Amino acid sequence: MCIRDSYYNYKQNGVSIEYNVFNQIISKSYYKDNLLDGISIQYLNNKLALSTIYKNGLKHGWEHSKFDNYIQRDKKYVFGSLCESIKFMKNNIIYKALFNNGLLHGITIIYDKYTGDKKNILNFNYNTLDGQCIVTEFDRILKMHYKFGYLYGAQMVFTKDKELKFVGNYK
Repeated sequence: MCIRDSYYNYKQNGVSIEYNVFNQIISKSYYKDNLLDGISIQYLNNKLALSTIYKNGLKHGWEHSKFDNYIQRDKKYVFGSLCESIKFMKNNIIYKALFNNGLLHGITIIYDKYTGDKKNILNFNYNTLDGQCIVTEFDRILKMHYKFGYLYGAQMVFTKDKELKFVGNYK
């Protein structure tokens, strides 16, 4: 393994490239005053595996990762805090989730991996279900309302043909 770095005044500045024993690049990162600043790329078997954007040593921007030819995950960071996560399988979106300070916060949408249709729409308030949620299960659609993580208010169950089958009220 060989590493080529650029230093100025005993601080790492510029590009740092790491090679494996076969002289293939396995990582390439940019530094400013010993902190990651710019794009950082990692390779696995000569293929892009992870690319992350940094600002002053913190993730700031999109991070793209590929686990194999089928699964890809994209994450958006703002000054080190996760804001959004999207997962793809065979270029079809699987889920999209919003975060605040690394906690699920906002709408999370889960898609059917075969058709791409929305299956579930969940509302989170700091990792707790809160608000209206719609869940598609086998032969039915559930429309529920949550408060502080508990069912609260009306729950309605519909058939796939949108025929109302059940109404319940929770407190």
